Amino acid sequence: MIHRKPFLFTLALVCALCLGACGKAPANTQPPAAPAETEKENPDSKNADVAAAPETEAPTPTPAPPPDVSIPQDNAAAQSGEASGITVEEAEGIALEHAGVSREEVSYIRTELDMDNGVQEYEVEFYVGSKEYDYDIDAATGSIRNYDFEIENDFYHHNDRHHGGNSQGSSSGITEDEAKRIALAQVHGADSSHIRLETDYDDGFLIYEGKIVYNEMEYEFEIDAATGTILEWDAESVFD
Repeated sequence: MIHRKPFLFTLALVCALCLGACGKAPANTQPPAAPAETEKENPDSKNADVAAAPETEAPTPTPAPPPDVSIPQDNAAAQSGEASGITVEEAEGIALEHAGVSREEVSYIRTELDMDNGVQEYEVEFYVGSKEYDYDIDAATGSIRNYDFEIENDFYHHNDRHHGGNSQGSSSGITEDEAKRIALAQVHGADSSHIRLETDYDDGFLIYEGKIVYNEMEYEFEIDAATGTILEWDAESVFD
């Protein structure tokens, strides 16, 4: 014979346990939230942003400074007609003093500023009687770089030479040694070892033509064989 009460009690207990288990909500049964979808880049929107942005004007480039084309000081002075050393009046005074004449004796004088081999110089030209003088004077130091003088042939021929001058075939006049002494007297310190001399004819008149090389200078000259007058004289550096 089956005892119902214990069986029913047991069945009721099991049901109660099952119902309790079923009624209890499981912990954290909600599914995890899906990650936010990354916004896909829209190329059209990017282009639209670029188009919408105001266009920035490119800065104007600063022009490069011009190359240095400055004229050297000596060239600039020559082109402007100004010297960095002595004045025109001082240059003329140096030339006249060297020639041994006064300004009152000069019938004509002209002075120009020029460049010669990178050196600024005054070119002084003047006339005294029948003689023409030309001087090149360093514009910075006042030193004489070159000089020459000559007697105008037409004037001399029609005056001095035609009054007892020594024409071709005549034996009167100065000797070669006297001509050398006249020339050497123009170059202080030079002696007979520095001079060369020969005879020649100019328009039918006998002359002595020669050269002196001394102290890095070269002198060329012509001397009237009849009177001993220096007809031409030229002096320049042996390096020119």
